[in-house]
Parts: sequence; structure tokens; C-alpha cells
Amino acid sequence: MTQAIALAKALGYHEVSDLFYDSDEAQLNKLGLDRLEEYRSLLLRSPQFRETVQPVLRLLPVYLQPASAGTGQWLDDDLSEEMEVDDSVPASAEFGVRLAGDSMSPRFADGQIVWARKTETAENGEIVLCVLNDQGYCKKLHRDEHGVSLISLNPKYDPISITEVDEFWIMGCVVG
Repeated sequence: MTQAIALAKALGYHEVSDLFYDSDEAQLNKLGLDRLEEYRSLLLRSPQFRETVQPVLRLLPVYLQPASAGTGQWLDDDLSEEMEVDDSVPASAEFGVRLAGDSMSPRFADGQIVWARKTETAENGEIVLCVLNDQGYCKKLHRDEHGVSLISLNPKYDPISITEVDEFWIMGCVVG
């Protein structure tokens, strides 16, 4: 069977059985096809013969200064480190920030890295990484007839209202 796999690969076939179906020579009978399927099944169950897909790795910056998932944290630091990430990080992620605090639990934990795409705008209800009066936050953006506020997912934290005198900007929307 090992030779059949090597032959199929050398001839450009994806399935060993293709070697036996498309031939001008004698075809396998029902018993031969059954046996071939049995070998195929055995080979596919064995990690020794199964092709493993290597994860696609990429480098993303993770900022060293954490964003607050609590009551605010200074966020005026461009220092970052490059982190190798696999396909478990969403393809739309452009940077990461570690969280400090529990206001975004249960979805995000203290110390967890959240992944975001860079943007200066966000839709109502999106989770954003933002700066409010020189304090960095990870919060859910809420807009209504009363204005704009930042909402924690943890109900023990009150919303943070944003007024016209506040300095506020969005750095990105959380994607994972």
C-alpha cells in the first residue's frame, strides 16, 4: 500500500483508488475495490499516513501597556512586541492589547489579550479599545438619545458617560 500511495502521489493522483478506476487495463473487481477502500480507511485513521495541515503563522503587535477592563488605565504608550499568532486569531486582527481588570468578564478575563482591527469609528454595540481623557478602556460602545457611553459586560460596573468636554477617541474594534 505504501508503494501505491507513492505511485499515486508521483502521478499526481489525490486518491490511490484513482489509479485503478481510470486505467485502460483490467479494472479491480468488487472484492478488490472493497479491499482498497478498507486500506484507505486504515491509512486515514493512522496519523503516520494522514497529511497534517500546518497552521498559518503571522506576526501581530501586542501593546505592552494594558487597556483597562475596569475603571481606567493610562494608555499613552506605543511600545509593543511582535507575537506570532496562528489562525485561531481572526484574520481581521491588526493588533492586540492585554486587559487589566474584570469589567469585561465573563467574555474577557483579566490578563487576556484581545485582538482588534484599527479603526477610528465603531457601530453601536461594538466592543472597542478607546481612550477617554487619557485613560485606555476596553468597553462596549453604546449610543442612544441620551448620548454616548461605555458599557462593561460585568454588571457590577456602572456605565461611563461621555460628555462634550471629554477627550475621546476609538483606537480599534475588538474582533477576538
